[in-house]
Amino acid sequence: MENALKKLNSKGVPITVDEIEHNCQRKKKRKGGCFGCGEKGHFMDSYPIIAKEEKKRRHKLKKKKKEQRERHKALVIIGKWVDVSSDEDYHKKHSHKPTSRKSSSTS
Repeated sequence: MENALKKLNSKGVPITVDEIEHNCQRKKKRKGGCFGCGEKGHFMDSYPIIAKEEKKRRHKLKKKKKEQRERHKALVIIGKWVDVSSDEDYHKKHSHKPTSRKSSSTS
């Protein structure tokens, strides 16, 4: 096991024996039962207080993600608009209009 830990640590994965043991204990605790207390026979959603808090938390996360998506869409649209208007301004300033020159030709 120590060799495996050394390999992981050398690859930039900082992990200790205590962390592995803790994860194993958590898996045993919740296997086939409640994620909150680990007991069998019920699930976490049967705790009304926790379920209500979880529902509020999820609602806030959904709302926040929706706001972030809308903000991102707006920034993309504004960015495209700015790019287009910048291109138009550039072309107006740098357009090469033919000037009428009178050529003086001697015959």
